[in-house]
Amino acid sequence: MIQLRNALDVFTLVMLIVTIVLLIYTMSVMLMQRGKGKTPTNPKVVTKVRCVQNDYSAERDFSKGDYVGLEIGKCPKCGDTLKVEAIYAVGGPKEKDQPL
Repeated sequence: MIQLRNALDVFTLVMLIVTIVLLIYTMSVMLMQRGKGKTPTNPKVVTKVRCVQNDYSAERDFSKGDYVGLEIGKCPKCGDTLKVEAIYAVGGPKEKDQPL
């Protein structure tokens, strides 16, 4: 009876050690993967401008106060009006990659 009890105590101790080792290993792997590939990238906001005659278009960095339809000057090709056609972000994380 005493030998069986000692065997159960040793078995329980071994199982406890194995469980603790596996728990530590799992947590360390999770922590390593958590920081992996998650470099914060802020998207660059771009303003696309186009001539109303559609003979010239360009992209530039977004400026405070830009909005679609804003007249920003004269076309360098024909001298007609340049308007903001679109404002969008380039780069940064994709929508499906972001956590909820």
